[in-house]
Amino acid sequence: MKLTRTLTRLSCAVALSTATIGLSSGAAFADAPSNGCPAGYQLLSVAPLSALGYHVPGKVDSPLSGILSFGQPGNGDGSVCGVLLGKQVTSFGLPIYNFIDNQLPAK
Repeated sequence: MKLTRTLTRLSCAVALSTATIGLSSGAAFADAPSNGCPAGYQLLSVAPLSALGYHVPGKVDSPLSGILSFGQPGNGDGSVCGVLLGKQVTSFGLPIYNFIDNQLPAK
């Protein structure tokens, strides 16, 4: 009886640690972005956005603006990452985005 309980506990511990290792190693092997943007964001060009009236993308991309993405200033390459924030619109009628600079390491 005592041996059965010990074996049951041991097999549960092994199963739990195997599951934990499997979960933690899955995150470590997630695919790196190909365009510097995190999952769910799209790579956008700053110039057309500025022409439409968006001011934030240029500031996010600028290395001199003081705005940080991933702890770093913008890289000044003319591109940013953007994700739509629902169905909200700006005062000039265009969709509202969350903009960050495209600095995640690529594949």
